[in-house]
Amino acid sequence: MKRLIVILDKYLVLRYAISGSLSSAVDIILFSFFIKVFGFHYMISAAISVSVSFVIRFFLQKVFAFRDRNLNIHKQVLMYTFFYLLCLSLTTLLLYIFIGIFHIWYVLAQIMTIGIVASISFFIYKYIIFKKIDSDIIQKL
Repeated sequence: MKRLIVILDKYLVLRYAISGSLSSAVDIILFSFFIKVFGFHYMISAAISVSVSFVIRFFLQKVFAFRDRNLNIHKQVLMYTFFYLLCLSLTTLLLYIFIGIFHIWYVLAQIMTIGIVASISFFIYKYIIFKKIDSDIIQKL
């Protein structure tokens, strides 16, 4: 267990993958649940499932993956929300392409979409939303 903690402490990409996987599992489960149980259209199901996983994903990525201690959470939430809306649009577009045009099974389409959006998101989160403040700048303040 101690070795796992050391590995997680060292590897940002692994922490990002774990936090993303957990929130994606919630996304996929809710996505399927709303389609199978309530008979919702896949677009409505996707909007709901992505919205719930958004909250989970933000806190897991802020605290666990990027270990961000920035107290300016309001600014981060606004940037994260704006980027979320872009991701929601991209998710919807990709699902339409995969399911509506290529007739890919909806669960596989959702998994593929999550992979594409997560890859793009990593760089946005790392270099814009949760970027580390240079210690030299902090010392000058």
